[in-house]
Amino acid sequence: SNKVLATEAMARLSGLENTIPHAAYMKVCVTDADNCMIFGSFMEKAQGMCAMDIPPERRRAVLTPEFQRSLLNMNLLDVICHELDHSPNNYNVVLNAAGNAVDVSVYDNNGLGTFSLNSSIDYQTYKKCSSIVNAQNRINRPCLDKAVVMSIMNLRFRDVYDAIYPFYKISIILCTWKRIVKLKRAIRKSMCA
Repeated sequence: SNKVLATEAMARLSGLENTIPHAAYMKVCVTDADNCMIFGSFMEKAQGMCAMDIPPERRRAVLTPEFQRSLLNMNLLDVICHELDHSPNNYNVVLNAAGNAVDVSVYDNNGLGTFSLNSSIDYQTYKKCSSIVNAQNRINRPCLDKAVVMSIMNLRFRDVYDAIYPFYKISIILCTWKRIVKLKRAIRKSMCA
């Protein structure tokens, strides 16, 4: 639950709150012979549809620059949160009225490495997505969303601390901040290139 809620908090800070369905802590009382309480999180339904439900022969036709931007934004958030497991089976594709892919709705934000004590941003995901940085420590993507980049560049340690302290202690917050600092450094270096 902490991973899911902290990811949503970081999405808000990065200007990507519409990408992550809202989640909240829940307490459920099951009235049976044991009358047990179950604690966990509840997430709103993700918008869109699973990419795997789009027929293979149609997938290329629905792609748009907006969808590519959404995937790149998801990648930036994944780097900040150290989420290694986002692939087409754990985010939905949001289609517009014309049937074109224009956004993603990301669920399953609780991978094994999410909010780990790893401060690196130079790694491949479990699905072999390339590192966000190249050998020169520049952004290894064709373009980035300016508004999201500006949100990330304006982040302060206090913002990150306040956003995820309800879910994690200082060691996780420091590793998250180190990833953000490295990401900012790579963005600055790429902008100057």
